[in-house]
Amino acid sequence: HQASKIPKESIDFKKWDEDPDDIANKEIRVLQPKQLSLAADLKNTTEKFFQHAQMSIKMKKDKNLNGNHDDKILLKLSKDLSILITKPDKGRGVVIFDRNDYIKKLEKILSDNKKFKLLNQDPTISRENALTAVLRQMKNEEYLTQQEYKYIKPVGSVPA
Repeated sequence: HQASKIPKESIDFKKWDEDPDDIANKEIRVLQPKQLSLAADLKNTTEKFFQHAQMSIKMKKDKNLNGNHDDKILLKLSKDLSILITKPDKGRGVVIFDRNDYIKKLEKILSDNKKFKLLNQDPTISRENALTAVLRQMKNEEYLTQQEYKYIKPVGSVPA
């Protein structure tokens, strides 16, 4: 393969393995800068590939050791209706709650009138329309380009 545009040369490396200290009888070549650069790139790429392969093998081995057992436990727990299994707010993992305690805590948080209040209607669409009107006015007054307007204009908000 001649992707490097450097002439292909064949070197018998077995001579180097037979007696590494006998440099006088070895064929020695001086590499050009381009050849050195390509050799360094090849070495770096090979080392990175090897590191990724080792990490992948280790992760797969760890997953096989722990994953199957953990998956079976979680599957068994998921059938228990007295608990709730979910993901943590941050990071990776699994969080398991007592379902009744979890519901009580949520109800307590939502019943705080200082933080939450019951709305008669969802304000999402009216707020979206007001924002769109302001953005349209900014575009008409050339504070925004057409492309910027299209990018930041809200579309299709749907109340939950």
